[in-house]
Amino acid sequence: MASRNILKQENKQGEKYRETKGDFVMKRRFLGLLAGIIALVLTACPSPPPPVADTTKPRILSVSPTNNKNGVVDTTNIVIKFSEPMNKASGQAAYQSSISRIKPSEVSFDWNAAGTILTINPNSNLKYRSITYPSNSLANQYIYKITNTATDLAGNSLDNPQTVEFRTLRRVMHTLYSVIDSGVRADGNTSVDCSKSTSVFMCV
Repeated sequence: MASRNILKQENKQGEKYRETKGDFVMKRRFLGLLAGIIALVLTACPSPPPPVADTTKPRILSVSPTNNKNGVVDTTNIVIKFSEPMNKASGQAAYQSSISRIKPSEVSFDWNAAGTILTINPNSNLKYRSITYPSNSLANQYIYKITNTATDLAGNSLDNPQTVEFRTLRRVMHTLYSVIDSGVRADGNTSVDCSKSTSVFMCV
């Protein structure tokens, strides 16, 4: 009787082992199939292409005042427009001038939010040249440079460095005479007293 019970227990343990082993095999097959599906999906979906490097050089699109402009007012700022956002520090360092009132140490720099427009504001107004009519002396000249050390955000250097010059207005003094006294001399000629005069200033 005892031997029969032992035999039954052994049979049950064998059946339990076979069931456990079968479950393990099924799980391995399932995991293998799942891995194959994942690999197939990954192969079918190509990876995104690498980003394209920015090698386009920035350009100066416009300057104000324009090159060789005459008659610039004394409160004028220098404005430079670039083709793309710039490295602000390099753009400011690229500005050069040895002319009084627009030297780098005598101006302040301001950028728009996009980093494409640089405004250079002299700390003191530009100067007019004072002359007395009929003198035809030229007006004061201002010259500055933007060198190719200016770069965009990718480090590309400026493609079209520029030298710009312009002239301010002239402050011209005219003398106007007023007739104080007049009469006819004994010889018949007219006598005119022009001892009084007034100075008038014009900006041209």
